[in-house]
Amino acid sequence: MKIHATAIVDTRARIAPDVEIGPYAVVGPDVEIGAGCSIGSHAVVTGHTCLGQRNRIFPFAAIGGAPQDKKYRGEPTRLEIGEGNTIREYCTFNCGTAQDVGVTRVGDDNWFMAYVHVAHDCQVGSHTVFANATQLAGHVHVGDYVYRERACPEGNAGCRESPFGDRLDTWVADFFAPARPLLAANGALLVTMLVSGLWHGTTLAFLLFGLAHGLYQVVYRSWDTFLVVRLGRKRVRALRERLGVRLAGMALTFNATAFAFVFFRVDTERLFDVAVSWLGAA
Repeated sequence: MKIHATAIVDTRARIAPDVEIGPYAVVGPDVEIGAGCSIGSHAVVTGHTCLGQRNRIFPFAAIGGAPQDKKYRGEPTRLEIGEGNTIREYCTFNCGTAQDVGVTRVGDDNWFMAYVHVAHDCQVGSHTVFANATQLAGHVHVGDYVYRERACPEGNAGCRESPFGDRLDTWVADFFAPARPLLAANGALLVTMLVSGLWHGTTLAFLLFGLAHGLYQVVYRSWDTFLVVRLGRKRVRALRERLGVRLAGMALTFNATAFAFVFFRVDTERLFDVAVSWLGAA
């Protein structure tokens, strides 16, 4: 562990052995810092804050401070940051509030440029880019792969899912948020699986075979995204390791795959009758 002599690090903080902490940095007692992280000079990491692996906190950032909300009464709310994030100078990330889920969450591999503010109870996905001085008010949800080049206009809720700012895309995002990034990815996935089905043949049965597999993928991805936003990545990973969850997943996957093979093996003329009888038996 490389901790500069002038840094103030509470002995109760849980810090991985290879973490680097620069001059005059401050780390509070309820902080957890994962392996491979670096905390720049004069940065402050406080509150009930958990940093995953390989995060880089640059000088003068303020991470895990109390929410800027008059209703806050000192509740032990949290800030959870995933892995591989870059948080540049003077960024401010606040913990959650008891009036919401109580946790501000940031996913993996995000890039926060200088002066970015992530307020209480925000839920930020993964692989996003926030340019200088972007400001997120409380309770804002941002999906994966979103790019923001300027601050959201006050009172414009759709801006939170728009990758291009307060132009036409903001208006579009008002109608498709918060599923806009997910819908774009799922559309391409459905087309891919449809083409895969047609590779076996050009009948309706093969088309439905590909569509069924595409819908399975869409449902799985949507449910996985929902769980990560609500529970956080660490809790979702732990949930997947439980024996009961794994057995239920195997059973569901087997039955879904067996149902899809109804379309693959049955003649188009008998397709509807066989599918109905299979569902009745199940």
